[in-house]
Amino acid sequence: MRSLTIRLGFWSGLLGVVFGLTGCADAPEAEGTSVYQEAPASPYDSQAVEASRQALLAKRDRTGEDELRLGDLSRQVGDWSRAQKAYYDARTANVRAADGEHRALLGLARVALAQRDPSAAMNYSERAEQATQNSGGREEARVLRALAHLERGQTNEARRLRAQVSRSDIPELSQLDSRLGSSGSVVSTPSPRNGPRPAAATTPKPPRSDFPAGAPAILARERWGARALNQKRDPVLLGAPRRVTVHHTAESNLPGPSFEANAERMRAYQHTHQDERKWADIGYHFVIDRQARIWEGRDLRYQGAHAGNKQANEGNIGIALMGDFEKSQPSEAQKRSLFTLTEWLLTRYRIAPSAVYGHDEVAKKHDPKEGTTCPGKHLERYIIEMKRLLKKPPAAQAKPKSKAS
Repeated sequence: MRSLTIRLGFWSGLLGVVFGLTGCADAPEAEGTSVYQEAPASPYDSQAVEASRQALLAKRDRTGEDELRLGDLSRQVGDWSRAQKAYYDARTANVRAADGEHRALLGLARVALAQRDPSAAMNYSERAEQATQNSGGREEARVLRALAHLERGQTNEARRLRAQVSRSDIPELSQLDSRLGSSGSVVSTPSPRNGPRPAAATTPKPPRSDFPAGAPAILARERWGARALNQKRDPVLLGAPRRVTVHHTAESNLPGPSFEANAERMRAYQHTHQDERKWADIGYHFVIDRQARIWEGRDLRYQGAHAGNKQANEGNIGIALMGDFEKSQPSEAQKRSLFTLTEWLLTRYRIAPSAVYGHDEVAKKHDPKEGTTCPGKHLERYIIEMKRLLKKPPAAQAKPKSKAS
């Protein structure tokens, strides 16, 4: 399946993720409305918009300009998944349209706001501002950033950005001004699709997980621009963890070594799981890249979707390493981070080393017929060695070499 020929650029990597990673994170999931409103478009004929959209969808070899147009039309009809894909495709088609990269990033920011995801909206709008030298285009990005700040309750930041905008024709500007109000308080406006925003007290959320003293260096979700967990898909609280399961992402087409390349891959994983699989969030709690960086995936408050079925996911922390370890070896740096992270989790939650599994092992525990090649034979061998080391007193443990392969 991974041999399927895919379009160039980021979307090829993303689809590679779909076929590789979802073969491992395959567990079905038991599955506050935003005050942001998609800026009203000019009056239009909905049938004509849909006809134009379908014509573009049927068109082969769409250009970057076509994808930008498809994204805008899909946004008008509320097809957020198709709009997001079109904007991604516009970027990977090496758009030649004037300010194409900037326009695609603005589109992604608008989709993120409409999907109640201020972190992603902030990420895309900041990048949109950097992607253009046009002062008007930079101001448009600032308006979207201001709205993302308001979604987070950061009124002062929103006001600071509003003061840097002189254009009066930005679609979302009237909404921003209305919400800021003359009194300085944020004015909540109802969602056009979901009705009034419920009071926060009606749906209390457990406190966010944190990384206390002694935790390894973990890149929090905010660092890679994670979208919010989808509360409408009924995420289940994890409770007290009692086991850890290790996976590989089963992909050979890995991102480059830079922070941004790997952050983009994390966003791709989340897109696949939330938008294609319709899960509440990315399936794993942690992901370790080839450079040994540990990325926070799903918040540890919530049960993951990675081990094969709902029962296998109960009380189960999921860790994935980027790579295909049926074919290649995990780097020494990855093994070192896996050891450090696992050791910390076992200590923090008082989990025995014997409760650390590879995906294949935990899947077969719940259903002997549900075997899998995950986490790959090479990583499986290291998991066995790691468990042996974790059973020893700390002074006797020999962690993997510090030299990265």
